[in-house]
Amino acid sequence: MVRIWDCGGEQPELRATVQDDGGWDISVLVWHPDEPLLLISNLGTLTTWTPGRATVSERLPSQIYYQALGFSADRRRVWASPPAPGRQGSDVIDLSRGIVGTGPDFDTGITEHPAGGLVAMLASDQGGTDVLFARTAGDAPEITGRTLTLDADGYEPVLFSPDGRLLVVKGDSYANELNVFEFPSLRRIHHLGLEDRPPEEWDPEDGEDIFGHSLGNIAFDRRSGLLWLVSPAGRLLSLDLDRRAAREHELPGLFPVTALAALADGRLVVAGAGELRILLPPGDPADLTPSPERVEAFLRDEPGEPCDGGEDAPADPLWARLAAGPGR
Repeated sequence: MVRIWDCGGEQPELRATVQDDGGWDISVLVWHPDEPLLLISNLGTLTTWTPGRATVSERLPSQIYYQALGFSADRRRVWASPPAPGRQGSDVIDLSRGIVGTGPDFDTGITEHPAGGLVAMLASDQGGTDVLFARTAGDAPEITGRTLTLDADGYEPVLFSPDGRLLVVKGDSYANELNVFEFPSLRRIHHLGLEDRPPEEWDPEDGEDIFGHSLGNIAFDRRSGLLWLVSPAGRLLSLDLDRRAAREHELPGLFPVTALAALADGRLVVAGAGELRILLPPGDPADLTPSPERVEAFLRDEPGEPCDGGEDAPADPLWARLAAGPGR
């Protein structure tokens, strides 16, 4: 079941429920970037919801199980992975016509840079994960020569900061962590192991931090630029990445917090204790206008080899040991 809420007021109001009596195994939900259209991927079908109507695509193979979706730059097509059985790479879909083309090979997320013109997606392997970057001018994403290589696998989709100058990757199957990179340089500036510890015990000078594992419960505040997270214990936390400062926020009647998301106007939607609440985060508004020049600079500079995350990256990550062969 998918519940759709109207968040125009101070409290959310249930707008619609999309349900299939046969039972769904939902893998991903994606909002259209510009319109009130929700795309729902479940086993065998794609469902599009617009106010007052839900439509199931009848032009796709029944065996599809898309787990990563994203809209093309012109918003007329959808990029989807993994591809339908018997196909390679990813599928390019016209929702009215079905599969119409082939895109690059990726498995996790399609995140558009706030300035447009570029998306980031993940191609994962047990020994290492590549963050791929693609131009979005055509019908299918065109992979650039710039790749960011991460240790291991198990990462969540990339997050760009609202102004587009930071890139955040959360996850790792073996040591859950948060990596923050500058954009367009891809130089890593923060590496945080995610542990469930209170903010007062976090010492930014010793390289440790407070954060606990939360599946997808991470979002940028589009008003101030703070990064918000939920710890395993249900605490709501904010992180100022520029100042390396963390803060815990108490929400009476809403503990433990179980889910977090950001609205386009800068407010947060927080769930916990069976309740859904809209919050205006504290802090002064900042100028977070994304600069297209960052994307243009990134596309001009395309090195031939992957970037390993910067000078503070692990000296001998798993992907490098596997590439070197036995004995490493």
